[in-house]
Amino acid sequence: MGNPVAHARELARAGRFREALPLLPSTTTDPAVHVFKAELLERNGRIKEARTLCEWLLAGKKIDSKGRARLLVTKGVVELDRPRVNGGLGPPA
Repeated sequence: MGNPVAHARELARAGRFREALPLLPSTTTDPAVHVFKAELLERNGRIKEARTLCEWLLAGKKIDSKGRARLLVTKGVVELDRPRVNGGLGPPA
């Protein structure tokens, strides 16, 4: 099967996010894989997990500027899905 991360990236490019997520290794030291996992979690509707992983990674020092930007975008998408206390869809009051 080759490299599972590369295969997961191919699936994600094809919009097959649900199939891509389980291909990622559960243990890795590669920050880029963690960033990719956060993106896939968001795409699969696992919002709480995506937010937690984004926050954990952003608090660390091992993410390069490209990865940090991707995490901030993912976190922004997650925050857009967050219900507002006032019931509206706009920014919090």
